Amino acid sequence: MYGNVVVGVDGQQGGRDAAALAAELQIPEVIIPPAPGAFSALGLVASDLKRDFARTLYADRQTYLVELLMKQDQMSMAASIESRVPFLDHTFVEFAARIPDRLKICGRTQKHVLKAAVGDLLPSGIVHRKKMGFPTPLARWLRDPRAEPLYTRLRAPDGLLAAHFDLRQVDALIDRHRSGREDATDRIWRLLNLQLWGDLFITGRRERVWESAAHA
Repeated sequence: MYGNVVVGVDGQQGGRDAAALAAELQIPEVIIPPAPGAFSALGLVASDLKRDFARTLYADRQTYLVELLMKQDQMSMAASIESRVPFLDHTFVEFAARIPDRLKICGRTQKHVLKAAVGDLLPSGIVHRKKMGFPTPLARWLRDPRAEPLYTRLRAPDGLLAAHFDLRQVDALIDRHRSGREDATDRIWRLLNLQLWGDLFITGRRERVWESAAHA
């Protein structure tokens, strides 16, 4: 799976010779191709764990990546899409973990070795464009007039927020967000979740308020 990006298992893939690419990118010969069984099931050898950068990447793979994969799987299956993540092929992950840090981040350029490897295969605008994730357009949704029922429930005088927050400040926050003067998406989202949680477990307003809103 990783062969079309950097190097195939047999050292030759898509016209890209592993040895030539190694010389071009100044990658030590020891890391091409990845040695079978060089990594444990956790993905790193003990010597790599001594490096701060490697430890950070390892922690990212064991925590944040798990969450991203869960979301990717849920969203793709909800749309009947059979998605794949070829960069997570275990042999490619092993290969990437062995690449020296200086080739992963070079100056202010991240993913340096990957960009160099595909530089003659993809348009420059794709290779060097700003990173793009898969965020939910929540900020736009919360500025849409159709979000008004949610704000009505945030302002409810018998809700949890009213008992613990100054609703004038909540109103001001909503106004700044809806007018575009401020991106308050995260704070409004947390307030909505807090209000819903309170209605589920404290105020008993779930059936009367939220279920009716879901069908509005």
